[in-house]
Amino acid sequence: MYQLFIIDDRECREDLDVFIREHRDSILFIMQEEHFNQRMEDILSNLNQIYKMHRKVVLHNDSGAVRVPVTEIICVEASSDHSVVHHTGGASLRYDESIEFLEEELKGLRFFRLNGDYLVNLDHMDRYLPGNPGYVLLKNGCRVQVNEEKAGTFIDYLVNWK
Repeated sequence: MYQLFIIDDRECREDLDVFIREHRDSILFIMQEEHFNQRMEDILSNLNQIYKMHRKVVLHNDSGAVRVPVTEIICVEASSDHSVVHHTGGASLRYDESIEFLEEELKGLRFFRLNGDYLVNLDHMDRYLPGNPGYVLLKNGCRVQVNEEKAGTFIDYLVNWK
């Protein structure tokens, strides 16, 4: 069902004029194309990030399926024919897919593949220890080696992390 509202055009224009006069500088700043486009991209990117971080992934194994919030995943460890998901909820979960599959599911979030065996959630990173090789210390006490070839990319990611 639709409702029809009759708006006094003159009153609406007056209100709009008052608003524009009071906020002229802000409106002009936002409307500058370079600032407006960048701000809109940032807002959309942040909203997308928030949406993805609050979703849950379904982990399948021989026992069935478990839903785990993305924010609770500390890291994913590769094994020969499965992956192990370490999370804040306690025991680690065996996952029947490869680490590459989960890496693709978590793409665009704050996860980084440090080496062939580990995909880490940088929200659970305690610190980075530079060196040859470098290491990431996770809040759960795990120490994960950073692949030498990925060290530069990883540092750039940390520096530019929003």
